[in-house]
Amino acid sequence: MIVLYAGRRPGVDFPDSNVDFVGQQLVQLLGGLRPRVIVGSAAAGADLLALEAAEALGIEAEAIVVGDRDEFRSDSVADKGAEWEQRYDHQLNRVQLEELPRLETASDGYRAVTRRIVERGEELAREGESIVILAVAAARDASDHTEELVQHGRSPNRLTLRIDPAKGRAELSRAFVAMPFGEKPYPERGWRRYAADLSYGRIMVPALIDAGYRPIRADTDALLEVIDHTILREISSAELMIVDLALLNANVMWELGLRHAWRRSGTVLMAPEWLTPPFDVQWVPIVHYERGAERIRDRETVRAIRRLQQALAAVDERRVDSPVFANIDALVEVVLPEAPETDDGVGTLLEECTLAGDVGDAEELLRLVTRVTESDELTPVARSALLEQIGLQLIRLDRYAEAREILAPLAQADTKLLRLRLQEQYAHVLIRAGEADDAQLAEAEMRLEVLETRHGNTAERLRLLGSAAKARVENAVHRGEPPAPDALERSIQAYREGIEADPGNPCFGINAIALFRLRGQRWGGGDPDLAAARELLPIVRFAATRGQPSGGDVWARLTLAEWALHAHLLDGGEDRLAEATAGYTRAAAQGERRQLRSARRQLELMYAAGDPPAVVAPLLALFDV
Repeated sequence: MIVLYAGRRPGVDFPDSNVDFVGQQLVQLLGGLRPRVIVGSAAAGADLLALEAAEALGIEAEAIVVGDRDEFRSDSVADKGAEWEQRYDHQLNRVQLEELPRLETASDGYRAVTRRIVERGEELAREGESIVILAVAAARDASDHTEELVQHGRSPNRLTLRIDPAKGRAELSRAFVAMPFGEKPYPERGWRRYAADLSYGRIMVPALIDAGYRPIRADTDALLEVIDHTILREISSAELMIVDLALLNANVMWELGLRHAWRRSGTVLMAPEWLTPPFDVQWVPIVHYERGAERIRDRETVRAIRRLQQALAAVDERRVDSPVFANIDALVEVVLPEAPETDDGVGTLLEECTLAGDVGDAEELLRLVTRVTESDELTPVARSALLEQIGLQLIRLDRYAEAREILAPLAQADTKLLRLRLQEQYAHVLIRAGEADDAQLAEAEMRLEVLETRHGNTAERLRLLGSAAKARVENAVHRGEPPAPDALERSIQAYREGIEADPGNPCFGINAIALFRLRGQRWGGGDPDLAAARELLPIVRFAATRGQPSGGDVWARLTLAEWALHAHLLDGGEDRLAEATAGYTRAAAQGERRQLRSARRQLELMYAAGDPPAVVAPLLALFDV
């Protein structure tokens, strides 16, 4: 995706008081769209804020100016003050700059810049790549240079989005989003991981900001266990509620039921195109979108945002969209009791947590922890809910040590281990933050075993239990010691049970194969373990290839590459080694950091356990990250 941007300079249409907020909106919007490159100019105001947002997000940026950089600074930056000049110099020292010849009038120069921005976008766009026009300006009847750029977003394959810099945070309506969070299995589609947050970032956030809303969401998988008035108030009083039906998540459907019972309008439903809605909402209009397990293509993004833009425009017409109000005459909307002052504080903190998580600002999340813990106004329930939300956001940013510090008091206070999501996530951070700490790993195992005893096992708990015990195995092997038999057996047992609980998830099977093979070949297990590994090979290959078009996602490719490696190490065959090398090479070029880290960790275990260096070392070298 290519984003072409333009917008207002500070002034009447862009007051100085809104500069920081507009900058946050740009980070939020561009962070959701994830463009490959942005192209625009570098005037004080919207232009420089767009370049700063790209820098914060690690997005490539190009700037086009009239005259040389010093002349442009004098014409379009210097009059707004020294701070803007400093920002200008910093950005132009890092981005690719194109200087156009000066023309007779300033208007001619700006028009030339607009034309060149469009030309450059078309030059950069690869086959099938979408171009998005981002205007940091309210629409005007009269033409100006921003509106000239907007005209280029009218074609079928392009999209126009706006941010109105004249409006501050308090002037925008709230949009409460109910949806599944994070990564979850989607067994109906044969997907090991479904990245639910992509629908929020790539589709909902751009469309909501464009329509003049402030997106707010709460991880209700966690928060509904400590529900308080704040969440209920958002469901009831937010001017707009977006509900993503993906996975038909029970908590999301509960929230939708409340909203339909309380509000006659202002609710928009979304769903992946393949989902069949339950009977209760079959006749309610649904904004459908296309996507894959871990990817939403550019064209899919553009189509979905356009559909959502149309649905949001209809919200202003106050059409009845609740089937409850449509079928029951004279029903009155529910107005909850006036929120206490402390509840307003919770709502503000929740919104700030949403924004910090959306833009990946871990430091702001940690500052929010201080504000929450030091506040004398928050109730214990509200404080716990907010801290849990922040901890879960930090987990998504791979900040496991900080997440552990935040979640530990909450998990330890839950002495009966009733808050399942909290306890599972706390065990997760104990494993990830304590990968070299056997005491932390033992605590994670203990908590998971208690959860198993009291609540029964789930695939997620078995995955975590297998991971915790396996980490103890890895620690011993990397110290040059044989793994503890109890840790090795516990991990194998958890993964074997995981196969039975979720046979379509190859994660369990590939880890069981690895541990059976290593115990059989390196740690004295012998033929029974090797036979067990061979028995699992066809099961894992089927699970990894089922429902995976075009070679599958990165996780599937890594699983198949490791499968081929184990097949080679069990029974030889250069074709299997070649298959493993090709699979690892492709995944290494396409994977995200955590995927590459996971692959490297597994290969490091094999190398340290004594697998042939001539086989494993070249594969390890692919993951030098």
